[in-house]
Amino acid sequence: MKKAVRILVGFLAFGCMSVHAQATDTEKNMQARVVAQDSVYEVAERMPEFPNGQARLFKYIYSNLQYPPMEVARRHQDRVICQFVVEKDGSISDVHVVKSKGFADLDKEAVRVLSSMPHWHPGEQNGQPVRVKMTVPVQFKLEPIVVQPAYPGGADAQLAYIQKNMKYPKDAKKALQEGTAVCQFKVEADGSISEPVVFVSTGVESLDNEAIRLIQSMPKWTPGTLDEQPTAMQAAMIISFALPAEYINKQTGVKVEVVAEVEGRTVDGKLPVPACREKVNGVVTYKVLIGTDGKVVSVRSGEGDLMDNPQLQELVRKAAMKAQFNAAEQESVGTITFTFFSK
Repeated sequence: MKKAVRILVGFLAFGCMSVHAQATDTEKNMQARVVAQDSVYEVAERMPEFPNGQARLFKYIYSNLQYPPMEVARRHQDRVICQFVVEKDGSISDVHVVKSKGFADLDKEAVRVLSSMPHWHPGEQNGQPVRVKMTVPVQFKLEPIVVQPAYPGGADAQLAYIQKNMKYPKDAKKALQEGTAVCQFKVEADGSISEPVVFVSTGVESLDNEAIRLIQSMPKWTPGTLDEQPTAMQAAMIISFALPAEYINKQTGVKVEVVAEVEGRTVDGKLPVPACREKVNGVVTYKVLIGTDGKVVSVRSGEGDLMDNPQLQELVRKAAMKAQFNAAEQESVGTITFTFFSK
């Protein structure tokens, strides 16, 4: 009987040891799960998401980003790579910079704007919310400062160059052909000129060719710059071909008297060459609105004995647009009278 009792006691003692061992393993597993839940995941089964997706994330960032004024003045730009933790409740913590050029104010602003984000949808692991580390770039980019190329000495020097170097083509001069060419070309980073083309033609091949020659013969320009660095850029120039009034009168045998008046004062007008070719006789008078700097901005009503010639009327109207009044007469109404006498 005593022997049986000893065996039973021994069995109970062994059983107690087994129960104690099971309790210890359970505690360890529970502790491990707690540790796992508090760990920061690099990758989770379901990654955190900004409300309404990634596009809204970057819209939020760049809507709230405030470029530091001193960094704008210094023209500092950077792509600041930041990391942060999306907590189990979706809040943001531990925002810090992991890669940048070291512009302190840009780094600080990137951290600020990410720290101010609304709650995310948290990440999940095994159906439970977990802490997840995220990496987001913040781009600081300034609009480039562009300075267009320019003719050395400015517009006046450019006009002087054209007037001095233009060689009016003999065929166009003999045919009393005039016109305006709009030319495009490239100003290289060293200021040299390349790739000239006539963008808007005069309608006369020899005049277009002379325009190209003038472009190719120009001195070097002051090159354009992009963020203060010389850069090849496109440029344009308008080259007008106009014959002297005396030459036109001599060749056509037509004397054209152009009188532009405002308050009785006469100013210079432009002779309509095509009208001279027709050798018409008569008078056309237009009312004109004088705008800024004395330039004609619109041609009002016209009258005269040549008004029944629609083609001539249009030519003279365009000529009236080119009249130049005194700047003091701006924003007033003047008259321009064209009188044609032909032999």
